[in-house]
Amino acid sequence: MKYPLIVLTAFVATIGLTIPAIAQIRTPSQDFFEQGRVQLERELQILQEETSESPQDEQKPESKPLLEVTPTPSSDTNQKPNQVETPQEKPNQKINNTPQN
Repeated sequence: MKYPLIVLTAFVATIGLTIPAIAQIRTPSQDFFEQGRVQLERELQILQEETSESPQDEQKPESKPLLEVTPTPSSDTNQKPNQVETPQEKPNQKINNTPQN
């Protein structure tokens, strides 16, 4: 009876110790992402050095606005703010007044 208990205990202990050790092994995919992160940091550093070395006195061309908006005058003579425009023709009225059968 003690023999299967000892084997089972040894098996569980072996699995319990090897699984955490296997989890610590670095895989190629982890190395791939680590190398990508290092390369990205290098490129960012190069770009930051290039922008700090560029002369700040260089004049930038003036950019034109995409849409020019001119303010409307406050005293518009064509329309008063509270006045409502009435339609000249009613919606049900026909253009020519000929009777239809």
